[in-house]
Amino acid sequence: MKKRNLFFAFILALVLVQPVYAADEHGGHDMSGHDMSGPAKGGHDMGGMDHSAQMGEKINEATVEGYRLTYQLIDNLANLAAAQKAGKAANIDLSKVKTHHLMLHITAPDGAQVANGKVGFLVKGPDGVEQTVMTMAMSGGYGADIDLKTPGSYTIKSKSALGGKNLIDQFTFISK
Repeated sequence: MKKRNLFFAFILALVLVQPVYAADEHGGHDMSGHDMSGPAKGGHDMGGMDHSAQMGEKINEATVEGYRLTYQLIDNLANLAAAQKAGKAANIDLSKVKTHHLMLHITAPDGAQVANGKVGFLVKGPDGVEQTVMTMAMSGGYGADIDLKTPGSYTIKSKSALGGKNLIDQFTFISK
């Protein structure tokens, strides 16, 4: 229960900080690749707008069996620190928060966003430590918190179960 409350506090902090952070982060940058058309089917409406296009850094994109998989990484600690600075997340202990939030957006071969699957991640760090996490559907994608505390090379594997079809993907991410 405590973990769930911390997660919801994190999401609330992201929603509250995101409009200001996004405006600062994207000032003067080309926004043509961002879809600002609204929430995806089956996703959570986070304030009337799909924030997934604004949140995080795209770290990988792959095509598996005609499905496009787009991975975004959100820096939890930076976002929560900004929220605390703005007075919006004063009671969250940053030492107990996982460093990042990994999002996976799945687009079907017909161009529709997939919102009714189950997705899990296996993350193996440079220190050999493995993290296995199941995601939650959110913001038109699937997300879970992971720790990338140790700088170096991480192997990230995803398995997506989409109504009888399993998509498996793997890539390497370098954390600095």
